[in-house]
Amino acid sequence: MKLRKGKAKYRLPAYSKVLEVRLEGNQRHNQLCALIIQIVNPTAIDVYRDVGIPTVCAVYKDTIEFSPPPDNPYLVTVRYLPPVMEC
Repeated sequence: MKLRKGKAKYRLPAYSKVLEVRLEGNQRHNQLCALIIQIVNPTAIDVYRDVGIPTVCAVYKDTIEFSPPPDNPYLVTVRYLPPVMEC
């Protein structure tokens, strides 16, 4: 998924559990190798922080929110388990 400058909330496809969120780097300059983003409780997100490199995220319902909001476009990889159909 591509993070756009200043946008903190994104929709996720159907999932059962998010395993890992990894920031791959800035698309233009690819300044970062890889950074694991910590998944926290939605109440722990600080929505009033200035823009910068996202360091934490919260997953609730079908939304993922990053804090602080991105200061540049970034590429993020979200690893998750797809919904499981019980027999």
